[in-house]
Amino acid sequence: MSELVKPKLPVKPRNVLVLMGGWSAEREVSLSSGQGVMRALKALDHGAESFDPPRDVLALAQGIQASFNHQGPDIIFNILHGHEVEDGILQGVLNLMGIPYTFSGVLGSSLAMNKGVARDIVGSCGVRCPEGELLSVSQYKTTPWTFFPHVMKPLTEGSTVGVQMVSSFAEQVSLADAWTYGDQVLVERYIPGREIQVAVFGGVATGALEITFEGPIFSYEAKYTEGKAQHLCPAPVPPEVYQDALKMAETAYRALRCSGVVRSDFRYDDTSKDPGVLYFLETNTQPGMTSLSIVPDIMKTQGWSYEDVVQWIIEDASCPKP
Repeated sequence: MSELVKPKLPVKPRNVLVLMGGWSAEREVSLSSGQGVMRALKALDHGAESFDPPRDVLALAQGIQASFNHQGPDIIFNILHGHEVEDGILQGVLNLMGIPYTFSGVLGSSLAMNKGVARDIVGSCGVRCPEGELLSVSQYKTTPWTFFPHVMKPLTEGSTVGVQMVSSFAEQVSLADAWTYGDQVLVERYIPGREIQVAVFGGVATGALEITFEGPIFSYEAKYTEGKAQHLCPAPVPPEVYQDALKMAETAYRALRCSGVVRSDFRYDDTSKDPGVLYFLETNTQPGMTSLSIVPDIMKTQGWSYEDVVQWIIEDASCPKP
């Protein structure tokens, strides 16, 4: 695998259209990420415009074509997050338009975003996942699941949207009744221990950090509220565990047909034995770029600025993508 090369600055200016906002449950996160990307693009002397697209294919295409005085962009920096914008649907539209765009293509985006499919694929490559299964909401409501506590997850949401830890059958029934994320739910055994996250650039795992926070799961509030979580980078785990995390993240990247930059999330259970056991949770194909986000923090320890990360992503953009 080729070595990761830091971008050379200054750069050849490009017209970059940042897609930010959108209509998913992660709209506010996307807006925050997009503001950071816009500042970086201007600092790098790129032409930079932003577009908050509606949920309408024709209006999306027209908005893209109208950018830069109706010349259109050289590159689209897609920092939208969540359902329909991070799962291959929007990527397919951009492929048809023939405009280079950032991050993964249709296949990688769709495979990684569907947590049930992703765990099956990654697990088949020898990466350890928590015990789990995909159930209809009606099935989940009527039968106590194998493990308590366990975690219930939407299939195609990010940023921990909809994720719940469940401690009893009564709570399981109540949460099933209130479920608003489709007719299926992914259920996994809760893994105690520590939250480890790994950045992967073009198939190369560049580092891992540990996130410390209050509570049993890394919630939406903890992710995006200043002071609610702390980043420890590099992750203070045994060397063999650190290397396993990097190796598992690279395996997931290849198995899920990812492109560009991704972030893979793990739980490290060191509560009962040494050195503990590492479990893969998911891969995020359009990781956040907010002031609190993981990927820029990991790369800071490698001597990369936020602008370096943005420039690498731009240079990696291509079209069409599989």
